[in-house]
This record gives sequence, structure tokens and C-alpha cells, in this order.
Amino acid sequence: MSRRGRRAECVQEAVYRISHTAHMVDNLQELLGAIHEIVGELMPAKNFYVSLYDAEHDSLEFPTSSTSTTRPATSRRASCARGLTEYVLRTESRCSRPRTCTRISSRQAKRS
Repeated sequence: MSRRGRRAECVQEAVYRISHTAHMVDNLQELLGAIHEIVGELMPAKNFYVSLYDAEHDSLEFPTSSTSTTRPATSRRASCARGLTEYVLRTESRCSRPRTCTRISSRQAKRS
């Protein structure tokens, strides 16, 4: 099997595991922790996060999970502005290259 084929198989397995986990966990924090762990098996996930959009308040919530026993899980809410997350939501595009993300983020910050 080619490298690309093996990668596609790994991604498919990760999607299955996330879907399965979503049906098995008791709360959002457990799900986010599992997603972070699964994504971390596919690629570096240090800066990986999930944001939840609240259309009624035009705001983003950034629930975080912590696998550390010394750091509790936290959540923060921010009004939608011109950050990188908002750019990705607005354009429905992905940002998978660090330099591109940095450039986009800098441009968005200047517009705020």
C-alpha cells in the first residue's frame, strides 16, 4: 500500500474513533480530550483547539480540555472579530500551513 493510502486509512480510522467516542462519552470535556488525543496521533496537535460558534450572540466559545491533573479544564468566550478562527469560519477554508496561518492572522489583526 502506498504512503498516501496508509495515511488515508489512518485518517478514516481516526474519524471512526472520534464518531464512536462521541456516542460513548458523558460530556463535552471528555469528547474534546479524546479528539485532541486522536488528532495528536495523526499530526502535531499542540495548537489544536475546538471552537463553538454561537450565532445568537455572534461569539465563539473555546472550551478546552486538560489532560493534566494540575490544570483544570477551562472555557473562554470571545465576540467575533477578525482573528484567524473567524477568518476560517467566514471563508470556509482551512489553514494548514503555519506560515500562511501567521500571515493571515497578522492581516486580520491589522484590520481590527
